Formats: sequence, structure tokens, C-alpha cells
Amino acid sequence: MHLATAAPPNALVVSLPAGLPAAGAGAQQDVTGIQAGYEVSILRDELSPPGQMTTAESTWPGRLRRIVRAVLHSWNLSHLVDDEVLLTTELVTNAFRYGRGPNIGYRLCLTDRCLWTEVQDGSPDVPVLRHASVTEESGRGLLLVSGMAANWGVSDDGTRTWCYLLLDETGATEPRPATAAPGTVEP
Repeated sequence: MHLATAAPPNALVVSLPAGLPAAGAGAQQDVTGIQAGYEVSILRDELSPPGQMTTAESTWPGRLRRIVRAVLHSWNLSHLVDDEVLLTTELVTNAFRYGRGPNIGYRLCLTDRCLWTEVQDGSPDVPVLRHASVTEESGRGLLLVSGMAANWGVSDDGTRTWCYLLLDETGATEPRPATAAPGTVEP
């Protein structure tokens, strides 16, 4: 799928070929059988200070929310929009704030079993799930991802953070498995 109107000039937008996303070991049983995919590569602002987002970068979570809405509607998955928009926003914002690579890669795949989200930030630093105090204004992103996604994790090299929502036979999301610990990979 190509959304020409959704992609600004500093992004390369391509459709994913049928195949397997570069996932963490063990999670691949849920990402086989790709039915559809969407990928965006965003050039980072050269003036981006560590731990912060520039004004140009801060527009990307909103842009990707619009793209996710359009893609999920075209895949007849409107019921997943709210959850996927939140997951996308949290992972992409973290990538801009803490990543170090020259670009941010965003990938959304519909498989036989799940809706897979992956963000590549170029940083080998592994994201850490933390519990922010009530007075802190940030620090809850991965806690939200952990609570909403069926599973989440980080690639072996630390550069990609992924999560997914499980689908049932009708395409609806399944509840999060009670036995999965946040950030672990299911066997």
C-alpha cells in the first residue's frame, strides 16, 4: 500500500514484500504469513539533541497516527486503530528521543496471527520498562506498550523495538496472555 499524500518529502515509503519481518527470536511464530505491510523510513533531524525531539521530529508521531488510521481502515481493521495508534506513538516517540541512528524505521505488518509493529532507532541501548512516580511527566510509554500489546521486546542487537496485538479468527484482537511477562519473548 502506498499513501502518497501521507508521506512528507523526508520519508521513503514502501510496501513490504511477502516475507518475515526481522523479529526477535521466539516471536517469529506470530509474524509468519504476512498478509499486508507498510514501512516508513524517516530521516532524523541533524540538530536533534540527545534525549529530546526537535520541532520537525515532534510532528512525526502525529503523521504516523494518521498513516496507521488510514492503513488499518484499508485493511478493514478499524477496531484496532485506537490500540495501534497508542503503540505506534509510544515506540516512535521513544525512538526519536533515545535513538542514535541517522533514521527511524517504522514497520506495520498484518500477519495470519497478529498486527506487528516494529521501530528501528539505530541505538544498541535496550529500552527499560520503568514505573514512573505520580509526579513524573514521562516514563510510562513502555508500561503502556506492555499493558496493551500481547508481547513486546527488543532485537538481539538492541536497535529494534517491537510489539504485537494478537488476532483471533475473525480479525479481532485477543486478550493479552496472562502468562507473558512484559518484554519477554514467548517460547
